[in-house]
Amino acid sequence: MKTKRSLWLAAVLLLLLASAAHAADAVRAVLFPVKYVINHEAKQPDPEYVTLNYNGRTYVPVRFVAENLGARVNYDENSRTVIINGSNVFDARHVEEGQIIAGMEVVRFDLRGPEDDLTGYVSFSGKTLISGTYRYDKSDELHGEFLSFTVDEASLDRIPIMSHDDRTQWFRIMNLEEAKAMFGIGKDTEETAGKAAVVIEDYGIHRDYADVYNTARVVEAYIQR
Repeated sequence: MKTKRSLWLAAVLLLLLASAAHAADAVRAVLFPVKYVINHEAKQPDPEYVTLNYNGRTYVPVRFVAENLGARVNYDENSRTVIINGSNVFDARHVEEGQIIAGMEVVRFDLRGPEDDLTGYVSFSGKTLISGTYRYDKSDELHGEFLSFTVDEASLDRIPIMSHDDRTQWFRIMNLEEAKAMFGIGKDTEETAGKAAVVIEDYGIHRDYADVYNTARVVEAYIQR
């Protein structure tokens, strides 16, 4: 009888200890409805994101805040590590649809090859304003009629760049006729170049050995005279 009672008391004690340990890891927090203004712009988080108040401090959803600041968030389940990268330079091995990089959203991608030299493409939605140099050649030896834009150093942080991509950052302008009108390129122009600031959209990174260029559509152009 004493043995059974001792075992029962030991079981109760273990349960109490387990409950105490669980309680030590738990916190009592309350939902905290707040408004967000990020970089002077009002932002409304999706319903799955909640803000909490605990011990007088406000705890915000890190992904919502970070991505609205142009950063990227990943979570490593094995090590329980939250990884935040604030750069426009991204690791192609960890790209995901819906990810925000340099203020643009990844909408499609197809990457393959060795991890340290992935090739393929990543397509983005969203717009950005950059400055640089445009070049037009009506009879380019490789491409035929060709209009390109090389991004200057001051604007590099406004476009997504693969961490293993050491190319000069330039892109082919895909809406050729619209862009020619914006740049003031006439039908008789054979070749021209100049400095400009442009608003672009539909940015695409193309990194293949036989097809090495990026692409974008020009929405607005401001020529530097």
